[in-house]
Amino acid sequence: MPKRKETMPTINKREKKTSESDNNTTEKEDDIEEEEEQKDKLAKKIANTKTNTNLIDYFTIKPLQSAIDNVRKSICSSVNDFNFNKTRVRSMNKMNIIPQDSQTILYWMSRDQRVQDNWAMLYAQRLALKQQLPLHVAFCLVPTFLAAPLRAYRFMLKGLREVEKECQQLNIIFHLLIGQAENVLPKFTENYKVGTIITDFSPLRLPRQWVENVAKKITTIPVVQVRQNRSKNI
Repeated sequence: MPKRKETMPTINKREKKTSESDNNTTEKEDDIEEEEEQKDKLAKKIANTKTNTNLIDYFTIKPLQSAIDNVRKSICSSVNDFNFNKTRVRSMNKMNIIPQDSQTILYWMSRDQRVQDNWAMLYAQRLALKQQLPLHVAFCLVPTFLAAPLRAYRFMLKGLREVEKECQQLNIIFHLLIGQAENVLPKFTENYKVGTIITDFSPLRLPRQWVENVAKKITTIPVVQVRQNRSKNI
């Protein structure tokens, strides 16, 4: 006997679409209500803390920072154990001998105004530990930089305060020097008996000129530059 063909029940497509759209609308409304509740809670929290926004937990920022810190700590137990790529380091004045009477290593912070995720800072820490010398960090604040407004300076100084706090936690002394690096670093180097100056890299013409000028003036100790990822400077 021939097989009997069963017919599928017909469904009104318009009714099906209307039903699905109603469900989607309801879900979206629930999501919007939940989002509005979260915004209201955050607004109340901001109002309660007034100007002290440091107490505010913007949902995921603190857990994210904690996760990043754990990843950093899991890479290696010490800076000395980190597999540093030495091809990042470039001598700027052809000096490679650290004087025996040196009393400190200096990281001249310029473009990379941070402690973490900073190859120049990492190299300076490694060198200071190897030489068994204290590490100092110096930032040279120039009066003008590419027509930057006062607001940009205010933002930068706020970030440098955070850098100083983190340096203190690591027993690293932070110095804010006023003036062009070529004018203030030679005297600083002499006063603190710096054994090596490490600085970071910037592709901009003016910061490159700063480094070249310092390397021309300071010729008795090594002045080296450390690059970040190459892709960052393209």
